[in-house]
Amino acid sequence: MSASTEKKNRSSARLDGTDKRTVAKRKAAEKERKSKIKWISVAVLIVLVFAAVIYINSGLFFRQATAVTVEYEANDAYDLPAGSRSFSVAEVNYVYGTQFMNISSYASLFGLDTTKSFDTQVCTLADKGENYTWDDYFMDQSVSYLRQVAVLADYAEKNGIKLGEEELANVDKNIESLKSAAETNGYSLDDYIYACYGKGVNEDVVRSMMELEQLAAKVETEQRATYNYTQEQLSEKYASVADDYDKFSFDYYYIAAATEGTDENGNANAPTEESLAEAKAQAEKMRASLAHGGDFTELVKAYEEANGIEKPASESGETKEAGPTVVEAAAGNTISSTAGSSSGTLYPEALEKWVKSADRTSGEIAVVEIEGAGYYVVRFNERDNNQAPTEESGDMNYCDYVADALLRNEAVQEWEDGIIGKDQKITSSTGFAARYVGR
Repeated sequence: MSASTEKKNRSSARLDGTDKRTVAKRKAAEKERKSKIKWISVAVLIVLVFAAVIYINSGLFFRQATAVTVEYEANDAYDLPAGSRSFSVAEVNYVYGTQFMNISSYASLFGLDTTKSFDTQVCTLADKGENYTWDDYFMDQSVSYLRQVAVLADYAEKNGIKLGEEELANVDKNIESLKSAAETNGYSLDDYIYACYGKGVNEDVVRSMMELEQLAAKVETEQRATYNYTQEQLSEKYASVADDYDKFSFDYYYIAAATEGTDENGNANAPTEESLAEAKAQAEKMRASLAHGGDFTELVKAYEEANGIEKPASESGETKEAGPTVVEAAAGNTISSTAGSSSGTLYPEALEKWVKSADRTSGEIAVVEIEGAGYYVVRFNERDNNQAPTEESGDMNYCDYVADALLRNEAVQEWEDGIIGKDQKITSSTGFAARYVGR
């Protein structure tokens, strides 16, 4: 190829952009462009990650992400059309936290260690096997509660039931209580709410949920007011629960059978047959003396002196005087052997059964055996069956007041079961939200 031809070809290549120098520059520029795109993409990704972290940590994610959706079918009997309501993770966290708080003060009685994760501890309140945890329990309770308030709120909307000044004032009062607790513990309100209920929960969420709860409660209150009962119905209802609400007056003294030594766990050994027989003999002797007009206090003093029994000091440091325990027939002194009962003092089942028997007469004295432990010497005084008004019951006799409240509660529960149903559909709308997220 001649020099002129080669020069001509190079000129032509430069014009076409296919000469080596131009191609090399083009490749370098393309490499630089791709590198810039790569680093811009990385930078955008980093920004997005940081934005996501800020978004989640701000709680906004938990307030927007749906955790539970309650779907309910039409209920022609109550003129309630089909509908649904969704709750955010934050709203579920609020209810979950509330469910826990309801038992937190006596959680240890149920074997719940509040310092450990709930999803690692078997729930003792439900007989659902070893795989059913406290987290399962609180979540199931939360979902059941949300189903209830969702349907009642929808019923309220369809029937023109709205929150009034009283209900809104109750919400304000509850918020003020939270503010006071936050201040006492050195928190801001939202930080305190977060500590109590979990991620995403703030004052707005709490207020919104409290208003929903107040609306559901108002529906219940208005429905409860629609029922009325005859005197015969009230008397029949109270008769069925009289043992739980009547008040009893009686005196007792417990004579424990002596024990000797301890077992390998440091617990006192069980009493022997001989010590049980001796305790019974002492109890029978005290009962006989009472039956012949003896003074209960003096008999107890004599027994304790003879057996070297010293009364423990009270909280004030004063030694308690010897004598029987006196149970007065007064409000708050109902008798119960049911663990966790709020109706009154707890007593052994055998003693409770004797005191509550319809056969009891004023002044009756007996020895009640606590199997394998000892004997009660007990004197029955009277049974108050609440046939009189109280400050709480107003113009009604307290027995009728109790019966009326119980009947209305049962009627409202039956009404709610009819509206809410037991097989409503409940779903989780995302893979994140039904459990654990936000807690």
